[in-house]
Amino acid sequence: MKGYYKNKEATEKAIDKFGWFNTEDLGYINPATGDLFISGRAKDTIVLSNGENIEPQPIEDAILSSSDLVEQVMLLGQDEKHLRTIAVVNPDALAKAGLLDEELAAGLMKDYETVNDPKCTEEDCVQAPRRGIESHPIKRNHY
Repeated sequence: MKGYYKNKEATEKAIDKFGWFNTEDLGYINPATGDLFISGRAKDTIVLSNGENIEPQPIEDAILSSSDLVEQVMLLGQDEKHLRTIAVVNPDALAKAGLLDEELAAGLMKDYETVNDPKCTEEDCVQAPRRGIESHPIKRNHY
């Protein structure tokens, strides 16, 4: 890639002086095999107010893979003291696991199935790979 069309600033940010393209992917090399693993994106890094850097992708992946009770998860906390989580639970899975009584489950399903007025639209948010809607636009526009 030679650069971004008519966008010198973006080109200078993305391509270093040696011509290497910076994808902003984070990764590591397995010393035993030499394999490269992509583990996240630099722009997704959450920096807490104490300076601690947190990569949300491994945490979100762990939450999603640990139980079928959670359908979606997003970490928040940029420039804040603590990390926060927004999770969308699966009412069917909660009911099946016996964690909801029938009356509460029926009420949740009624609301769950009839969300017609989303607070975040495609114009407000950006689709992020593997995670659904990107967290920063949601926080900026709705919290």
